Amino acid sequence: MIGFNQKRASQAELALVEAGDLTRKPEKVSWEVAGSLYVVGVTAVGAVRAVQPEEGETVVISGAAGGVGSLAAQLARRTGATVIGLASESNHE
Repeated sequence: MIGFNQKRASQAELALVEAGDLTRKPEKVSWEVAGSLYVVGVTAVGAVRAVQPEEGETVVISGAAGGVGSLAAQLARRTGATVIGLASESNHE
């Protein structure tokens, strides 16, 4: 299981969290990657909320192939905005 607590405390081997703040780690995702998902997600949410895109607007996301960028692009699309993703040529596909 992976999760978070609302106290934004430091990392620990053991922590007390509410059951609703836990989710199963995807089977094919390593613990190292799974542990970073919260930070990536919170960063993407914060970035999109800061910009506050609206339907009909266009948002350009740099690093759209990366962890934060790929989530930010999806979140921005959910607002109805048009998203242009920037990425290095090796990530164009």
